[in-house]
Amino acid sequence: MVFFVYRSVYQGPSGRLVRHLPDATVLGWFQRVWDEASAGDAAEWIERELGASVYGLASIFEAGLPAPRTLAELHRMLEEHLYVELELRVDEHSVRVLTDDDEVMLAYFFVEDHVVAAEPDRWAYLLHDGWELPAVPAGAGGGTPFTPPGPTWTATSAPPGGEGRRTRSC
Repeated sequence: MVFFVYRSVYQGPSGRLVRHLPDATVLGWFQRVWDEASAGDAAEWIERELGASVYGLASIFEAGLPAPRTLAELHRMLEEHLYVELELRVDEHSVRVLTDDDEVMLAYFFVEDHVVAAEPDRWAYLLHDGWELPAVPAGAGGGTPFTPPGPTWTATSAPPGGEGRRTRSC
């Protein structure tokens, strides 16, 4: 299985979208979807497939290229044809992109799930489904909810005709 993660302020309170794709490898995902994504409006297809308008990703499918046969070929094609403002990293188990849309920074990743399984603490927040902080991983404290180390401030609703007030909680 492959995880797709899109980090963007446009993705709600958590700033991320997470999808679990059925393919065994990142290359396998690109090979499986290539013809369908390239056949029409690639940006529209990506939004249906991944659940978001992923900035710049459509460019690889719009380049008029045949599907990559190897990871080295995919890497070369991404280097030459993927629209990326800042950084592209491709290795044997992931594709990672850091870019911007002229307004905000954003990133997206395709990563194989065995990489996540090998380092669950590293991926816990990024792959957590929802905007709340995830439980502490079992190896790092027993799967308990996050407890802040000190007092925090919570915004409350504004009283009628006045400014909002903050209350202190623990």
